[in-house]
Amino acid sequence: MKILDGQKGKRCTEKAYEAYTHKRCPSCSHVKAVHLFYKRNTRTARGWAWDSKCIECRRKDCRLYGIRSRAKRNARLRQWRKRNPAAVKRMDHKQWLRRTYGLSVADVEAMREKQAGCCAICHKPSRRLFVDHCHATGKVRALLCQTCNTFLGWYENKADIITVFQQYLEAHW
Repeated sequence: MKILDGQKGKRCTEKAYEAYTHKRCPSCSHVKAVHLFYKRNTRTARGWAWDSKCIECRRKDCRLYGIRSRAKRNARLRQWRKRNPAAVKRMDHKQWLRRTYGLSVADVEAMREKQAGCCAICHKPSRRLFVDHCHATGKVRALLCQTCNTFLGWYENKADIITVFQQYLEAHW
């Protein structure tokens, strides 16, 4: 076991630096394998170095910073969201797809390609296709145009009335 300690890593060659298998974390004082440290970009000749703190301690520090500096962090994030509305829209849509349907943007694009950009019911091409899913089980079925999606949602809720509509139309045709 070759331990990297203190400033030695900054002054050694790339080959010697990569030979180190373990490193001591100054925060928790444990000697851990180097794969338990983040790899960071540096301005040294090597161009990278293992982070001084282990991943566990770095995450703990970040969590504490978030708690202590909540107002500062929230203000910074609000400013970023104002400056980057397109990125915010993409991120929010991605999170909504994942949370609501368990799908990624790539999954939806694959469905769109499989359906050739057409509605699964009326087979008309549409730029805006909506994810259809069963409200009881949450299972995703296909992509539908707005008209078919709206009608299908109404039909699922009022399936028993459809025969009454058919009788009405036959009586007044």
